[in-house]
Amino acid sequence: MPDDVPFRPVRDDSVDATRFLGFAAVVLLHVMPNRYCDATLWHLAIDGTSRFAVPAFFVIAGMMLARSRRTPFENIERRVVHLVPVFVFWEVVFQTMRAAAAWKRGDAPFGADFLHELARIPIDGGFAFHLWYIPWMLVTCAVFILGMAATRRSVVMAVAVAALLAGLAIGPYDLLAGPMAAIGAEAPATRLPMLRDSPVYWLFFLVVGHVLGTTTAWRRIGAPTLIALAAAGWALQLVERSYVQSALWADCPPQQAGVDMVFGTVLWSVAVTMLAIGHMPAGLARRLAPIGRWTLGLYCVHGVFIIVFDTLSRHRSLGEGTAGLLPRIAAAAVIIALSVGVVWGMTRLRPLRRFVG
Repeated sequence: MPDDVPFRPVRDDSVDATRFLGFAAVVLLHVMPNRYCDATLWHLAIDGTSRFAVPAFFVIAGMMLARSRRTPFENIERRVVHLVPVFVFWEVVFQTMRAAAAWKRGDAPFGADFLHELARIPIDGGFAFHLWYIPWMLVTCAVFILGMAATRRSVVMAVAVAALLAGLAIGPYDLLAGPMAAIGAEAPATRLPMLRDSPVYWLFFLVVGHVLGTTTAWRRIGAPTLIALAAAGWALQLVERSYVQSALWADCPPQQAGVDMVFGTVLWSVAVTMLAIGHMPAGLARRLAPIGRWTLGLYCVHGVFIIVFDTLSRHRSLGEGTAGLLPRIAAAAVIIALSVGVVWGMTRLRPLRRFVG
């Protein structure tokens, strides 16, 4: 098969199955400690293993764009029509939950804090912290599509790499400091390269996905090679997270300091995504693909159950404290199952189908 044959078929079970694996990894991320000083080495290992998830979503989005035959305007319009209603619907759900919690505490649900919350929503999702992904996916796809229409992919890749390096050098939160300060939100000025919420990180993965989507040559890379690359990325990531930053976080033992999304995560994420899509057993892909097609809805709804679990545990966040690894994994399994059940139910109700992706 020629190397320049576009990635096909239009519906690929391994791609949809990889989406579901990414969703499961996101849930694991959200039940692991979000303060690295509370984390054990096992927590950091699971957390780092799961870090391929959101990069994989952007790689897959790039692959989808590569095989699209729509015009740039049609591609942007399609994503606006697809993503904006989903984002608005789930923001309403989570803002209703936020208002109910404020009312229960005796606070005003729609006071000055609510205006601040509304201003944060397009930047970081606000109370619905995980929904930052949707506007950033929309913005990143629009930037990529317009960049591809105006110039060549190599130029867009160069811009993406330069932006990634700038984020490492300047600090991505510093890049967000202006917009966040304008709405009175805290944007900690830090040199720590924590890029998971960065406006400069995701374009790189989108371009990588576009490269993978325009050739089949990468599918001939053997599974052992990809496993070796993934292992190297995983090990580098753990070193970066557990030791390199310990000098900056002096109050943490070395194994409990951490850092997000640097070079190890780039290698780990791309290798794992290629391995999953290119070498997933066909039987497993067929079983996971139908659920994987609901990934956007699963991603949105799982935050509801994170909040419910926090409430049942008397407001002790799953991401805080020193809870053991097995209880966290069990909580993740329950949240995944509940999310699948809710989204399945929504797909059976015509008015709600469009809000699960």
